Amino acid sequence: MTFDSGYQCRTVDNSKDNLSYNVDEAYKLALFSAIAYSDEPAKCLTELFPGSDYSLVSVFVKKCDDFYFDYEKQCQALVAYSTRNKEIIVSYRGTREVKQIVDQVLAVIGIPSVSSAVGGKVQKYFNNVHSKFYRNIKYLVQDLIQWFPGYKVKFTGHSLGGTAASIASAMLVKDNVLKSDQILLYTFGMPRVGNKRYALAHDRLVPYSWRVVRSGDVVARFPICRLGTCTLFNGPYHHGKKVLYTDSEMDKDSNYIVCNGNEDSKSKCENNSRRKRRFVDTLINKHKLYFNIPIGTYCRDHILKKS
Repeated sequence: MTFDSGYQCRTVDNSKDNLSYNVDEAYKLALFSAIAYSDEPAKCLTELFPGSDYSLVSVFVKKCDDFYFDYEKQCQALVAYSTRNKEIIVSYRGTREVKQIVDQVLAVIGIPSVSSAVGGKVQKYFNNVHSKFYRNIKYLVQDLIQWFPGYKVKFTGHSLGGTAASIASAMLVKDNVLKSDQILLYTFGMPRVGNKRYALAHDRLVPYSWRVVRSGDVVARFPICRLGTCTLFNGPYHHGKKVLYTDSEMDKDSNYIVCNGNEDSKSKCENNSRRKRRFVDTLINKHKLYFNIPIGTYCRDHILKKS
């Protein structure tokens, strides 16, 4: 193991450390992130987890084109549970259209961040998406926890979906719906949700949080930090903990680095993530593929196409 001062980075080769980051858990939740993109989530869930007892409780679809453009495809969140695994899963859809990507960029550049009840400030576009679902998610999770006391509640999402999962998981602790030790959060290629005050508040409320990132995924470095660095008073800042996959290809057996802390531009973890940047098409593919799963199109183009 090697440790970097100020920002602890633990180099792990094919780790099975269940005390912290769990590869099998991450892979499963990456599949649930893919299901959230599907227009037929129940069918995709059945195909991806044959023989399981996962039940899809609700799928929420909301209009999310609040800023500059109209989108055909809407934002979506789903809630499922398993009595066998004693878990409730909340998954959010990420960005699906180019117009939505442009909308996010313009909104982040042109619209100030807004205060968050969690603490600090968050990007307004991300907060708007979270807010559309929060009432539904809050009351449904409350009901499910009453029916299934002691179950873990696991939040997940890819890209934009990760930002909604981040805010919702912290808000449910803040609103006393869940306790911190009931929650797991795994996100994939998530942009920076808010500023450092938000990140530190999130770390306190949701300590079992894993931000999975592929080396070279530029979306995970958006919005960019002002003046080239991320500080308390200097704009966007990631919450912990970062799990950086460093191999050119990413599967369940790939090597990764666990970064136990927040952002530090001088850290080994950050230097490693910056070292392998490539051309734009490669960078986009880095964002689309996690565990060799094309998250946004996996159900439509690979799973349901076969059935």
